[in-house]
Amino acid sequence: TTIVPTTVGTYWVRAVVNETLNYRVTTSEATSFEITQLDLSSLSDSAIEFGLDTYTYNGSTITPNIQVSLGTDSYLSTSDYKVTYGVNQDVSTGGTVTIVAISDNCINSKTVSFDINPLSIDTLKDNIEISTETYNASEIKPTVTIMFNGKPLEEGKDFTVSNLNN
Repeated sequence: TTIVPTTVGTYWVRAVVNETLNYRVTTSEATSFEITQLDLSSLSDSAIEFGLDTYTYNGSTITPNIQVSLGTDSYLSTSDYKVTYGVNQDVSTGGTVTIVAISDNCINSKTVSFDINPLSIDTLKDNIEISTETYNASEIKPTVTIMFNGKPLEEGKDFTVSNLNN
């Protein structure tokens, strides 16, 4: 038959040499071979291909799209593994993606890390509000509010305010 095996198991093959000027028709004995389970923990980190080259802090859990490369133009089927994610919310710790075997074709799991880049203040400049103050003959420190994803950032923790040319 011409069925090509693609899953874990034991299979049988035989070679058939077609008759030509140089060969007589001959058929080899049937020989078994085995397709064994792929151990996900043995994959290199680079086998886990991320959908983007970089990830930037966004205030939420980052859940990258991934593919598992098995070589040139060959990818592990998503029916063979599931993806789980770490907390993936912090620049200082970065993020993790874990692939876990869910079919008989694979065993174990593989975790890879990725960087989370800091968010640039330039992306927030349209979300900065500075209060207008009325003269009162004493030091005035305006209230500064910076919003990100609908939530205010905390002064002293997320940002500082410096008075210039006062």
